[in-house]
Order: sequence, then structure tokens, then C-alpha cells
Amino acid sequence: MKWASDNYIWNAEAPAKWLWGVTIANIASLLLAFIFVVAAVVSIVSRWSLLILLLLGIALSVTGFILTKGVVSRNSRFVASAINGSVLAFQLLIVLGLAAVWWHPLIGKLSDMH
Repeated sequence: MKWASDNYIWNAEAPAKWLWGVTIANIASLLLAFIFVVAAVVSIVSRWSLLILLLLGIALSVTGFILTKGVVSRNSRFVASAINGSVLAFQLLIVLGLAAVWWHPLIGKLSDMH
């Protein structure tokens, strides 16, 4: 009889496999976010699609950090943490930049009311 614990997903290497899959998806989401930033600036795509992509990337970064704890290899933990942390920093910079672009006209309109 085969148990669920005998499945290849549950072995000791599973967190590392999931971690690298999430890390690669995280890098891909960052590259797409850069493309969407340029497209949003020239108004080809809506800012909502960019925001959703950035939120997905931030969730992937957090998931990568959580999966890093279960990896046995110290080198893998270091490299994955560095990659996921860098991607998270870039995504947060994009979010802050978009917030500044969005808030700047709003603050200008509010200050003209006085």
C-alpha cells in the first residue's frame, strides 16, 4: 500500500524544489512588472493590471521567504533569500513610485482648494 508520505512531494528535497519554482516565478513577475510600468506610463495597459501583478509578485516573495526556512542547504537559502529580497525591494519601489505618481495630482488639487 502506498501512503501519501511516500510521494515525491513530501521528501526532504521538496521545499528546495518549490522554493526555486517560486523564485523563478517571482523573477518573471518582476520582469513583467517592468514591462507593465512602461506600458502604464504610455497608457497601453491599465494601472489595475500592474497593481495586481505587483501584488502577485509581493505574495511570491513572501512565499519564497517562507519556503526558504525549510531548505536544508545553506547556500540555497542564502541565494534564494537574496533573490527574493531583491525582487521584493524592486516591487516595493515600483509600488511607491506609482503611489507618488497617483498622489501627486491629488495633493495638487487638494492644495488648490485652500
